[in-house]
Amino acid sequence: MCATQLRRLREVIHWLVVNIPGENLSAGEELLSYRPVGCPYNGKYHRYAFFIFKQTGGKLDGAATMPESYSKRVQQKTADFLAAASSSGNALELTAAAVFEACY
Repeated sequence: MCATQLRRLREVIHWLVVNIPGENLSAGEELLSYRPVGCPYNGKYHRYAFFIFKQTGGKLDGAATMPESYSKRVQQKTADFLAAASSSGNALELTAAAVFEACY
């Protein structure tokens, strides 16, 4: 069974960094550590999407912005984080995206 068939595995956030000063990614605040992509052996294709958002309201309070769904890594939803950031007064604006498929 592939991840797209399991509702709880349909979306996993592999990395989340906020408050990046300019282009200095290493100086940003990492809210979720990097989790490499990896498809199961003999699995079907998996879709991966990378998004870059611009913070429109200044520095984001990462701890206060993390939705409750983030207590378990496989339950994280990008839309939940975007909504939480927006409700905290810091809407995020999509500036870049990349999508690819991979299999083992």
